[in-house]
Amino acid sequence: MLQRPCVSICIFTYNRWQNLSRCLESIFSQPEIDTGKVEVVVSDNASNDDTEGICRKYEARYSCFKYYRHTETIPAGDNLVYALSYGSGELLKLCKDTMFFLPGSLALFCHLAETYSENRPLIWLSNGDLSDGRQALNEGDDPSDFVQLTSYYMTDVAHFMVWKKYWRDLEHELLVNSGRDSGHIVKICECLRDNPEWVIPHNKIYRLIYPLVKNVSYGLFHFFYQEFVSILTKYKHQGIFSSEAVEKVRYDLLFSFFPFWLLAWKYCYPQYVFSQTEDLRGEVFDAYKNDRYFTEFFKKFSLLEDALPNEYTRLYNFCLSVEKVYLYGNGEGSYVVREYLEKKGCRIDGYIVSPGHKLSDEFCDVPVHDLDSFEGNGSFGIVVTVGEKLQKEILQELNKRGHQDHVFVQRIFSLWSLV
Repeated sequence: MLQRPCVSICIFTYNRWQNLSRCLESIFSQPEIDTGKVEVVVSDNASNDDTEGICRKYEARYSCFKYYRHTETIPAGDNLVYALSYGSGELLKLCKDTMFFLPGSLALFCHLAETYSENRPLIWLSNGDLSDGRQALNEGDDPSDFVQLTSYYMTDVAHFMVWKKYWRDLEHELLVNSGRDSGHIVKICECLRDNPEWVIPHNKIYRLIYPLVKNVSYGLFHFFYQEFVSILTKYKHQGIFSSEAVEKVRYDLLFSFFPFWLLAWKYCYPQYVFSQTEDLRGEVFDAYKNDRYFTEFFKKFSLLEDALPNEYTRLYNFCLSVEKVYLYGNGEGSYVVREYLEKKGCRIDGYIVSPGHKLSDEFCDVPVHDLDSFEGNGSFGIVVTVGEKLQKEILQELNKRGHQDHVFVQRIFSLWSLV
């Protein structure tokens, strides 16, 4: 029997009390909260909204809830370090305040803590992002295999877990982090250096509550290439990762990560706050211009840039042909589509989400409908704004309900695979 909690859920937050409230509701609605196996800690980066009020209510009600508030704002990366350092559980789960945990997620965390407490491998939660549907989890003892499998997803703190044994004192971890946002990446590398075993469960454990505006002013090239790749290269030189593994990450960044952001940066998508000093296109192209595959990328990306205006025209014409417009999905894709349509004078009448995915009755002052309860009347159109991975499944569901003649599949984010 473990003397400390099995798991500490360590949330770092700043000025997003509504998202944090939903996050906490999704955690405290699960039965494991009452077992003593789960601890929840919040590190508040001196928020000036209602964050403290929300947390004080949980603090008064639950003994397993711990709230810590900074007196002044510190670098976001350091607040992440504080959140983990406050946790006392055997296994620490780092969390954004935009994560909505699904039923069964806490049970999984406790199971992982109890099952792997002896060997303590690196545990990294894919949240289904890397699953092919054939395996419940991947595991191994070669750090290079881990890097090749997770690739740039490794940067996302939402996937991160660390054993308390491997989390050293606060002063050391702050020194390692040095005010950056990449301290968790360094910790992953350290864990794999000290213990090469790793486990990647593919359970779907959370959904993200997307903020209205996403701040990437830290610099996308700076973080994902200069920091991330340089960290991997450092551990490659130590013999932890192979050259092939690090090169695969570079390749994946160019072909799978940067294309969307290059377009968002070029067209100044209003829901993203970009760095005022970073020339994203120039930095990316310059970093890869001597690679053997850059010519292939450049040709493909040029075709994408040419195809994008026509795709937006198709979308606009479809919306003009109907009286009401609904967006299927309310993730980042729907933000881009909605911003474009509203700039063109097209009003959005509602969002549609898959059964069980409705988090609120409204989103950005627009009604949200569960697919099971949606009744389309009159002349209406449904613009499917999810990624290519989910499109086939959603189209099947819409067809079952007789909506096939009302659907427009936007290909703005899947054009890359078509050019």
